[in-house]
Amino acid sequence: GGRETKPHLGELGSDTIPTQWSQAGDYKIEETPAGTVVTNSKAGFSFKVPEGWKVEGQEYGVQQYFLNLLSPDSQIDAENKSLTRGCGISLETLYQKQEHAFVQNSIARYNQDPQKLPDNEKIITISGYSALKTLSIPLDEKVLQIYGEAIQIRTPLSPDGLIEFGIRMMPDSQVKCTKEFDKFIADFFIK
Repeated sequence: GGRETKPHLGELGSDTIPTQWSQAGDYKIEETPAGTVVTNSKAGFSFKVPEGWKVEGQEYGVQQYFLNLLSPDSQIDAENKSLTRGCGISLETLYQKQEHAFVQNSIARYNQDPQKLPDNEKIITISGYSALKTLSIPLDEKVLQIYGEAIQIRTPLSPDGLIEFGIRMMPDSQVKCTKEFDKFIADFFIK
């Protein structure tokens, strides 16, 4: 399915398993000779911020915490905080048993029977871990011009953690952003 956002399972009521997110303090951002590196030791991963991009933390609701990486040419709409130019990568680390099981099972099912893979999904490997990659391109040209296209990558870690990150790209930056995102994925390190 081309779902834009996944439902946050923690909000459905008392019978669901709560979601926990890595918070600001779990991410260490340092300048190194190789560039800006972000490490989350608790979850066991690190990545390189694309050159010239800026990193911003964003809180969402009570607990949800994201890191946003914005391209040098990016512009954000002040009112609704959406991207209007360039590209942005958004990353969160969450601990949620149901979401973990769902992604893990999808990967296992697709590995067993690749025919079952929807056109917009793909299994990729990040630092030796299997991940589910989902592409969302609005079919409506007007919508595409406003929201751009998105790629989401969900990587299950043991026992119930997930690294979820995605990129949103405006049409005029799509080629450049895709290149940066491929490099971001290639350099992503999970212990």
